[in-house]
Amino acid sequence: MAKRPVFALVLALATAFIFLRPARAEDWKAILSATYQTGKYGTGSRIDTVYIPLTIRRYFDNAGALSLTVPYLSQTSTGQVTFINGAVFRTKGPKSAMATTESGLGDIIARGDLYVLQESTSKLLDLTLVGKVKFPTADRNRGLGTGKFDETIGVQLARSIVPDWTGYFDLYYTFIGKPSGLDLKDTTAFDIGASYKWAEDMTASLFYAESTPVVSGVDDLRDLLVNVEYRFSKEGSLFGGVDIGLSPSSPDIGITGGASYRF
Repeated sequence: MAKRPVFALVLALATAFIFLRPARAEDWKAILSATYQTGKYGTGSRIDTVYIPLTIRRYFDNAGALSLTVPYLSQTSTGQVTFINGAVFRTKGPKSAMATTESGLGDIIARGDLYVLQESTSKLLDLTLVGKVKFPTADRNRGLGTGKFDETIGVQLARSIVPDWTGYFDLYYTFIGKPSGLDLKDTTAFDIGASYKWAEDMTASLFYAESTPVVSGVDDLRDLLVNVEYRFSKEGSLFGGVDIGLSPSSPDIGITGGASYRF
C-alpha cells in the first residue's frame, strides 16, 4: 500500500480527537439504512443489489467527525460483476447459466471529516475535507469486493442560498486498489444539488451525481438522486430516497430507506 494520504488523515483525526476529547451527550450518531438497486450495467442480464450499512459517527464540536461503516451486501447476478467503490461493474468473471445470489459482509469503511470553514462563523460557506479508507473485508471470489484497499480524498462545500434553501457541491478522488487479474482505474466523482426545508421537521433534496468508471470501455456513471428527511425528534430522523440512473453504467433505479439517532 503505497498511497497513504487518507489513512494518515484518519489516524491523525483519531489521535487528536478521540484520545484528547471526552465524549458528551449527542456526540454520537447511529445510522442504519437499506438500499435496493437493480440494473443491467452493460451485462445483458439483470443484477439486483441490496446494501445495508450500519454507521457509527463520533462528532467533535466544530472540529470534525469520525465514522465507521460496517455493511451487509447481497448481490444477485450471473457472476460477471464485482461491487467496487459503491457501484456494480462488469468484470471478466465466469458467467453462470442462471443468476445466483452471493451475500455477506461488505467492505468496512473508516471516514474522517475535518471542518475547515463553517458558514455560521466564517459568513462564507461550509468547507469540509474528507478522507476515507475502504478495508477489503468483502469476499472477492463472490464478487462482493476487490480484496484490496481503496482510499478517497475529497472536499465538500455548502452554502445557504435563500431562506430555507442550501446549495451543495462535493468532489472526490479515489485511489482504487489493483487486484491481480483486473485492470482497474482510479476514479473521480462529484455531485451538485440543493436542499429545501419546507417545514421545521421536513427537508427535501435533489442531487446530480457523476463519476468516472473503474474499468475501461464503460460510460461515466450519472445519477439523479431525490431524498426526503423527517426529523421526528431532536435526536432522531427517518429518511428515504430514489436513485434514477441516467447512463447504462448506473442502476436503472435504486430505493433507500433508513433512520438515524444521535446520542
